[in-house]
Amino acid sequence: PPKGEKATVTARVADPDGLAKVSLHYRIDPGKTTTEIEMTDDGTGGDAVAGDGVFAAQLPAQSSTKLICFWVEATDALDQAQTTTYPANAPTRECLVRMGTKPPRPTTLANTIFFSTAATQLSGPVATNAAMPRCQSRWSTTENG
Repeated sequence: PPKGEKATVTARVADPDGLAKVSLHYRIDPGKTTTEIEMTDDGTGGDAVAGDGVFAAQLPAQSSTKLICFWVEATDALDQAQTTTYPANAPTRECLVRMGTKPPRPTTLANTIFFSTAATQLSGPVATNAAMPRCQSRWSTTENG
């Protein structure tokens, strides 16, 4: 998202035992300190539809370009609660979003940009046609994504 705009993170979460808590954990790279935000499914805070099993939280707007690293954590409602994260091995592996930049305008050429954290950055130029493990991308033809 551009400078001054929040980014909404959504996750479809379900558990047959019910959910006690769904949280978004994030940090600003290369920092190590994380912040936890409660994700909601009540139609507020970036959540589009209450009670649909899609939880949402908003990453705060940034005044300059930042790489935000995040993961989702869900805890079930059992007495001996079980917690699951996405990605499964978070925080070793994290989701990434570049904040404070305008998305590129769609062109006739396809461009794909992959972000890496300061800890996982590759050295030197990298060009490959190799598959990226568990990599997802989002394509939008509108300027606002």
